[in-house]
Amino acid sequence: MTIDAIEYAADVGVRIIAVTDKLVSPVAKRATQTIITHNKSTSFYQSLTGALAVNHALITFLAANTGGNAVQILKEAEQQLAKFEVYW
Repeated sequence: MTIDAIEYAADVGVRIIAVTDKLVSPVAKRATQTIITHNKSTSFYQSLTGALAVNHALITFLAANTGGNAVQILKEAEQQLAKFEVYW
């Protein structure tokens, strides 16, 4: 399903930034830009820390540089999360 969404977005001209651990990823094949992150871990599971950090940085950059009320919307969302003690 994710790949279908990527295919559709690419077909209608959306610029896609892929955040993945491999250039051969199906998402990377249709991406305008690809950012490779490592997923090695000392445990049995692959780590998502690198990919999450990159996504967080991209969202922050886009919100700060797109103008409009994106920053205000994010601030309000943070206030709502804090009010309901969503963070630990």
